[in-house]
Amino acid sequence: QLGLTLTGKGKRISPVAETSGGVTVIPVEFSFDQIPPSLVIPGLTCDVEIIIKEATSSFFVPKEAVSQDQNGYYVMKQTPQGPQKVYVEVGEELNDKIEIKKGVSEGDVLLLIPSQQEIQRLRTRQGLPMFGPGGGRAR
Repeated sequence: QLGLTLTGKGKRISPVAETSGGVTVIPVEFSFDQIPPSLVIPGLTCDVEIIIKEATSSFFVPKEAVSQDQNGYYVMKQTPQGPQKVYVEVGEELNDKIEIKKGVSEGDVLLLIPSQQEIQRLRTRQGLPMFGPGGGRAR
């Protein structure tokens, strides 16, 4: 619980996890750039947070908030005049989120755009009539 921030490089990650006392551990070896000699204890274990990359001026939004057309990626931003299409620069995808690098600011209200599959699922679930070939109400 020292709250130290150290920089360094990973030297080795074990391909096999170890379990001891109900805790699963993946051994990792690091080479630190600078470390106080008082903290060097052979065989020391610790809990660490490994930061691979930090995005300083970007943020992540749900993938459903981002669409694409012939001009690029865009989001629908809520404005006092109503929804507005705003083109954005996207970055990395992480699970169900996508990085927004430029175009909107953190704090802007974005509208989620459901996929066609989600619209179909909601219509079926709510018992709404389906239109198209074979859909609609019988007369």
